[in-house]
Amino acid sequence: MKARRTFERNVAASTPLAARMLGDELASGLSVQQALAEVASRVPSPLADELRQVHMRTTLGQTLDSALESSKERVRVRAFDVFVSAILINQRLGGNLPVTIKRLAEGLE
Repeated sequence: MKARRTFERNVAASTPLAARMLGDELASGLSVQQALAEVASRVPSPLADELRQVHMRTTLGQTLDSALESSKERVRVRAFDVFVSAILINQRLGGNLPVTIKRLAEGLE
């Protein structure tokens, strides 16, 4: 139980940083997959590990939607859930993901 609480606390604490970085990477022209890989290389674990796993799964052929949904189910942390949901909704409906993600980061901080 203590390990799970520590995991949840660490993921929740890192998610606003990841969202801010993702918004910046997307604004620079990277695809969502490329941006997630870049963010994974710069945020602390355990969030970095989860984002690397998403990248690995998409590299191996899993859709981004499926990889993110799987990640959301594994992590089960509200801040991360909102982060992933914002990406998924944008992928499905369109919109300005860099702006959406940056606003989300502000809301999570």
